[in-house]
Amino acid sequence: METQVDLARGPGKNKRKWNNIEDEKLVAAMLDVLNSGSNYKSDNGFKPGFYNAVEQQLAKALPEAGIKAKPHIESRIKTMKSDWSAVHDMLAWNNTSGFGWDHNNDMLDAPQPVWQAYIQVHKNASKWRGKKFPHYWDLCNRLNIISLRAVVVCDRILL
Repeated sequence: METQVDLARGPGKNKRKWNNIEDEKLVAAMLDVLNSGSNYKSDNGFKPGFYNAVEQQLAKALPEAGIKAKPHIESRIKTMKSDWSAVHDMLAWNNTSGFGWDHNNDMLDAPQPVWQAYIQVHKNASKWRGKKFPHYWDLCNRLNIISLRAVVVCDRILL
């Protein structure tokens, strides 16, 4: 399994490039921890000990990866939240009609004119065109990483 870690210390030096398998295992570990009966979820994020519990789950699933709670897991979850929020905004906001979800390919779907209009205003959104986001629904429905309102909107999108 290929992973890339810069072992130098200091701000911005402990970077890790996550692969699809690691992302999949991370989401599964998060779900396992949250469904274990432990009360790690709070109104505005995760309670203390959550990242360490996820680290322990990942150590079992990916023993050679060397993924640590801080900075790896904490940083990756922050990135996943940001990615989820960007995709969610395209799907859920009233002023972004025309976007849908391609369940077969796990990605956003929209006609060319919808993408062009949206990208003119949101320059960073172009990265989501044709890009898979296989964990969107896990993050949306099961983890409730943003808010209860987001889950209600996700349920509306699914129907």
